[in-house]
Amino acid sequence: NSFCTLLVVVGMAMHRLLLAFSLALVFAAAYVAASLTAGGGPVGVPTLTTFDRWYGSTPIPDQWLSHTPSGWKVPVNDESLPWLSLLPTWPRMNATTVDGTVIPFVDEVATVRCLGGWDAQYGHGNASDDIIDSDYQFRWNLLDGRLDPWVIGANKSILLVLDNVPYVFTDGHPKLGPFGQDAPPVNYTKFEWFVGEVVQHLQQRYGAERVANRFRFRVGTEPDGPRYGNITQYIGSYTAAARAVKRYSPQSPVGAGNWLHQERDYADYQAFEDTFYAAMKAANVAVDFIAQSDYVQGFHHPGGRRYPCFITNGSIAMQNYARIYGAPALPRETQEFSPLNNVEGRTSSEPGSFGVAFYVACWTAGLDSGLRRIFHWGTGYEKGAIGALWTGYGWAMGMAELLVGQPVAAITRPSGCERGAYALSAPHATLVTAFDPYANATFNTTFVVPHNVSRVYRIDAATAPFDVMLRDAEARGYTKYRDGLPYDMKELLNAEGQRWIRQKAVFQRFVDLQKITFTPVEETIAAGTEITLPQFTTLMLLQ
Repeated sequence: NSFCTLLVVVGMAMHRLLLAFSLALVFAAAYVAASLTAGGGPVGVPTLTTFDRWYGSTPIPDQWLSHTPSGWKVPVNDESLPWLSLLPTWPRMNATTVDGTVIPFVDEVATVRCLGGWDAQYGHGNASDDIIDSDYQFRWNLLDGRLDPWVIGANKSILLVLDNVPYVFTDGHPKLGPFGQDAPPVNYTKFEWFVGEVVQHLQQRYGAERVANRFRFRVGTEPDGPRYGNITQYIGSYTAAARAVKRYSPQSPVGAGNWLHQERDYADYQAFEDTFYAAMKAANVAVDFIAQSDYVQGFHHPGGRRYPCFITNGSIAMQNYARIYGAPALPRETQEFSPLNNVEGRTSSEPGSFGVAFYVACWTAGLDSGLRRIFHWGTGYEKGAIGALWTGYGWAMGMAELLVGQPVAAITRPSGCERGAYALSAPHATLVTAFDPYANATFNTTFVVPHNVSRVYRIDAATAPFDVMLRDAEARGYTKYRDGLPYDMKELLNAEGQRWIRQKAVFQRFVDLQKITFTPVEETIAAGTEITLPQFTTLMLLQ
């Protein structure tokens, strides 16, 4: 009997131990970080890691694309944007200052079109800006001038994009598209030599160690567009470039251009990508990351609505590519991201409550699906008129800064991965939003607060500066904006919009409200409390 009793006691102890272990795993899973810096496992299975800063993909302004010399940067001393003064004191804020302008939230810069291949007059080639001339003589001063401000001046990591091929490699047959010279190199041996020379020059100028640890190389931008020839030509171009990179800087990661398939019917592009990764595996050519473009257009969603889980489709596709290549753990990234649409599914960058809610929901869904990084296409726009804090993601990116350095869980609680609560939750801070893609004004959802709260940042339809400005416009009889759905802030800066937005009282109200959205309110909420979130309400909850 004593022996049986002992067995029962031991059995109960082991059961309790296993139960405690299981609970510990559940608790750990609640705070695993599907973050930007650790390649996730299978879709839906986040990886324990630390949340890193949102990476900014800030293009170098080139001659044919740039609207102003300052390109995509936000002026530091623009008195019309006084809330920028809040940013230097933001915790762990990473603001890059280049040529007197500030670029917030950027750790890595994607140097698109830095080789040349520009089209200055939209249809007339501009070989004079290529870093190599028609006699195969290098113009290193052009490349240095494009990279030095970021590498030396701003001390940024670099995603060196080998996209627009210089004209000399087309043998007189360039292909001019909306983004410059799209034709691939005719002679892959010459192109491999060229890329090798570029890598060696970078090592001589910035040091081999820096190139190995702070440079990545991407071959093309949306090459399945096609913007690098057909699949056979792209395979030849990528193989040449990747082998050159690995020959001279074996540690530097190299990967294919961000795929465009998310923006159109995936079936039209699947053969291109599948063929590419199968060829790279067969030829043993290096692929160190997989990337996509994702503007969350959601063409296949009923009614054309945009919904956050559309971003997960790309993650699933990229995971399939990784399996084809034979490396399922390859990091997956979205290297061009912006919903660029508003509550009615129209292209927009409006910085209202909808824009903030949509961004947070998309981030959460994307990170929950195992995306490693989400790049934003620039963090500000020309002349500062549409600065980082005027766009839909500006407020959300500011809040996300408070999560940097913490273990973060991407929590989705929607119905059908569409409407519900989306949260990025750390032990001491949680960014949560209520999102319904059908724009149901009466929709609300609940969320259980995971930690004690003492301060709250809030943005909603009642207080978001952009929403308030739209109501002002309607009250003043500007019928063009009565539906509350202008395409973006540029629409508000046209002749009609300027008549009211530039009135001092209206604009000052916008400025004052914008400041308020970046000011926390002291509010005590106990862990475990269930709170109600109305449609498009976003909160940053701080312990």
